[in-house]
Amino acid sequence: MNNQWARYERRRAVLAEVLAAAAAPVWVPPFYSDIAGVELLAVARENDLEVVVAKRLGSRYVPGRRSRDWVKTPLRTPARSSCAGGPPARAGTPTRSGR
Repeated sequence: MNNQWARYERRRAVLAEVLAAAAAPVWVPPFYSDIAGVELLAVARENDLEVVVAKRLGSRYVPGRRSRDWVKTPLRTPARSSCAGGPPARAGTPTRSGR
């Protein structure tokens, strides 16, 4: 069954039906339509969540395209870092750091 063009609410209902019959445990995050976005963001921050994705009820899924109906709000500032590794240098072999 292709529910790609179905509204969000219908896709969630179909997903719930499919998962109810699944043999393996599968977790799907809940959705909330009865709470203000500002409140939801505050709760997400308090629980140290990384991101909140807001989807307009009634929105349709369009593969390969971004939509204003789906808004991703990051809650953490990504850290800029780098990591390098390799095998330990043999004694007496110069390394790139010069040590």
